[in-house]
Amino acid sequence: MVPIRHEDALLGALYLTKPPGQGTFSDEDELFVFTLARQTAIALEAARLLEEKGPSQREELRAADRLKSDFVAMASPMSAPC
Repeated sequence: MVPIRHEDALLGALYLTKPPGQGTFSDEDELFVFTLARQTAIALEAARLLEEKGPSQREELRAADRLKSDFVAMASPMSAPC
C-alpha cells in the first residue's frame, strides 16, 4: 500500500497486488507506484484549489493551461515537420 499524501494530509492510498506466483515488485515497480501516488496527490490538490476559485479565475486558469499546452505542442520535437 502506498499513501497518497499532500503535505500532512492523507488523501488516499494505492493498493496493488501481483497474481500468485509472480514474485515481488521490482525497485522500478515501486518507484513507478510512488511517483504515481505523488502525481495523484498533486492533481487532487490542484483540483481542490481550482474548485475554491471563482468562475472568472477558473476560466483564466483554463486559458493559461490551453496556452501552455499549445506552447508545449509547438516546442515538442515530435511536432516538428520531417
